[in-house]
Amino acid sequence: QLRQCVLGSNAAAAIMSDSETGSIASREGVGAAGAGGKVGGKSGGAGLVDDAFEVSSVTSFASWTKQAAKSSTEEEVMAPPANMSALSDLAMGTTIAERDADVDDPVEALEDKQEGRGAAAEAVLTLPKAPGVSLRKILDEVDPSLSPNTVVVWMFNSGGERNETNATERACRPLTLLRPNKDLIILPMGSTIVQDLWAWACDTLGYELWQAIWVPFDFEGLPWSKPKRYKMYKLVIHALQTMPLVTASGSGGAGGAGGAGAGERPEVILVPFHKPKAMLDMCEAAGIKVFGDLAEGLIRKDMLHPRPDPELKEKSPLPNTLLHPVSREPLPIRVPRGFTCFNKDELRWGFEAMHAAGCRIVVKPSWESAGHGIDLNFTREKMEEYHWKESLGPVGLEEYIDADKKSDGSLLLPVIHCLARSQFGDIVEQLITGTTSYNGTASPCRVEDTTRGKVAAAITLLADTLDFQGFWGVDFLLVKGEPILIDLNTGRPNGGHVPKIFAARFAPGKPFYFFKVRETPAGTRIATIYKRLIEKGLAFNKVTRRGLALMHCLPGGLSSFLAVGDDDADVDRIKALWMEHREYILGGPINDEEGEDY
Repeated sequence: QLRQCVLGSNAAAAIMSDSETGSIASREGVGAAGAGGKVGGKSGGAGLVDDAFEVSSVTSFASWTKQAAKSSTEEEVMAPPANMSALSDLAMGTTIAERDADVDDPVEALEDKQEGRGAAAEAVLTLPKAPGVSLRKILDEVDPSLSPNTVVVWMFNSGGERNETNATERACRPLTLLRPNKDLIILPMGSTIVQDLWAWACDTLGYELWQAIWVPFDFEGLPWSKPKRYKMYKLVIHALQTMPLVTASGSGGAGGAGGAGAGERPEVILVPFHKPKAMLDMCEAAGIKVFGDLAEGLIRKDMLHPRPDPELKEKSPLPNTLLHPVSREPLPIRVPRGFTCFNKDELRWGFEAMHAAGCRIVVKPSWESAGHGIDLNFTREKMEEYHWKESLGPVGLEEYIDADKKSDGSLLLPVIHCLARSQFGDIVEQLITGTTSYNGTASPCRVEDTTRGKVAAAITLLADTLDFQGFWGVDFLLVKGEPILIDLNTGRPNGGHVPKIFAARFAPGKPFYFFKVRETPAGTRIATIYKRLIEKGLAFNKVTRRGLALMHCLPGGLSSFLAVGDDDADVDRIKALWMEHREYILGGPINDEEGEDY
């Protein structure tokens, strides 16, 4: 399946192209297959198949990538090319400590035991924190030469995903954020769909084959045990230690023919989806920086509401402001009345207290995402029958709020995305499919200046109080223009971070509409889908800074797109053109009903 990575294709390069017309032209270095074609900038023989690649630094990378992606065993990594050292050696050496258990990580240590997690939620706030790592300057840059001494490594797989669809979608989210010939992405072996997507990215976005590190990935064994996850961390960190990463001033960039001696070794920043303590320890020993909060950042979601008082039980008070996680003093941030429950008894007490107060009750699993598990009308019968799933963390109960709506009758849901201690970009609007399922974001979000100021003040207070160092965000409802905080999305990148970073980098200041296709028709090659986007005049062009950007596409699973226009009306035109041609572009009918949340 990875022959297309090596032999290339005739897919167009209009996305990130310098051509205003978006005409079809293959990128030199990943040209068409066959006699006289190019293989990574080298001449390829006619009809090369399987492993019959000419010996060169670039094609040996390609051959290794192709072979590695075919591997389905947990223990094996294919032998790397000559100018990569010992990637197949799973022994980490004396600099990386073995860890069979991570007792220092409050989240992972309590994954198998629900009781006690509430105490950990408060205890983690007093843990010492390592110095933060800034990504803002790097993420804002388009030209890789502006930061020649830094390589960003995107690793959104954790081994904790529910299934193969969830794992492949998450791994591919940051695909469009790599800087060509510079940054790296960690991708799972064994998925032909991911392989096809990477082939398209190399051919279209200007990436080099070596910018993907393929790791062994047991889809059938998801979610993995902690030791299995730690093994993946070790493998990735060892690869980053041994790959000949060099600065952009060296010929061939981070993995090209220049080799390790072509320039100084750059600073490496790993950007994981989660940042467990085990990973951080390994990276510190290897001299690799890690962006993000430690895994206790997830626990901070649980501070939105207090626990029911075990003494007062169903008579526990119902504050409507956020409480400081340590002092329990009220903060000037409005929240719905409710509780965070850590066991079924607390769920029952919280329900009774809210029922006595006359609340219509909403239930929200704390650690789920994309709206999964939310019930807007949680009745007594549902409470008694509620199946407690420890893997979803604590359960939130909160009052249903009759919030401000837009002219079409839908809720207005302002969302803020942040990097470390500061807001990233403007307020955007969250898009919902059905009743609770997250389906994207739109910018700008039309709110009053007074509301905007109150939201900004809340973000500043949260950042100062909780000292975030990674990705996080906040969801609000509005009641007569007053913002009410309804969700803290902490400890990991949110669904809206990647498209917002892409828009800031390639179309700053322009309105956009980010959306998902939950059930992409199976069987169509990514290159074909992209060619059809160009054919219909939809493909995003970096010169005109408008069009429909393919963020990632997984036929048979979830895909995401970003419509960027010159103004709101232009975005609407792009959306209408997409709706008219989407079944032709994707190769089959589209189901717009609420599907599985990934």
